[in-house]
Amino acid sequence: MRADCVVTRGDGRYALIEFAPGVGDEETAKIQLEKLERVISRHNEKLGKGDMPFPLPDLKIILTGGKYGAYLDGGIFLVPVGALRD
Repeated sequence: MRADCVVTRGDGRYALIEFAPGVGDEETAKIQLEKLERVISRHNEKLGKGDMPFPLPDLKIILTGGKYGAYLDGGIFLVPVGALRD
């Protein structure tokens, strides 16, 4: 299980990013992010007393080649790559 990109901050927060350049890739990327978050949650549930849980991602992004952005179910942002330029 992996994400295409992980962006971390010095305070421990992080974002998971999946790249979905093609038409229809967004749904696959959304499923991947949801699965990864479930894996982290399950890992944390199995921890013993005194073990440090792994934090859930603070931000989940699908970077797409499409034209439109959106806020999807599960707290996932769909961001067109064109929105990242100046």
